[in-house]
Amino acid sequence: MINLVKSNRDVFALSMAELGRATGPPCRIHLKSGAEPVRSAPYKASPQVQQKIDAELDEMLKAGVISHSDSEFSSPIVVVTKPSGGIRLCIDYRKINAVSLFDSYPLPPLHHALDLLGTAHPKYLTILDLASGYWQIPLDERDRHKTAFTSISGLFILIVCHLDSTLVELSFAFYIRCAPWPT
Repeated sequence: MINLVKSNRDVFALSMAELGRATGPPCRIHLKSGAEPVRSAPYKASPQVQQKIDAELDEMLKAGVISHSDSEFSSPIVVVTKPSGGIRLCIDYRKINAVSLFDSYPLPPLHHALDLLGTAHPKYLTILDLASGYWQIPLDERDRHKTAFTSISGLFILIVCHLDSTLVELSFAFYIRCAPWPT
């Protein structure tokens, strides 16, 4: 297994900066007719947590996942502590999800995948995690302002998809099944 990983090093990301981008159509965010921009103030964070937020935002900026913004939209960050002690920045997109239109692309049922696996009689079975998989799906430039999120450090927009938006699940499923992948 180690030899397999070493011989295919170009497909393994060791940091956010190494994440690739999927090819194919960018993810769109369509709003309901007449929807107004949604705005929320940043949630309170202790000085210690704010330091961690700022460090994560800096890493995301360096990786090209986010950029600074002056959007009329604004959703707050929610900090979730990982079991390792690190943090995950989540974004409270409930307000934007409430005024969004969703594609009807079906999520594949898990039981179907498991049934296919059972009939394949695999000799080996492994799990390869897509490192920050959503961040590998480009977000359409026309819709980036709708992803704006805020902390006391400023207002930012996403350049790629983020797991906290309901519509991204459908885009991710589409990419996994249909998008052209580099060979």
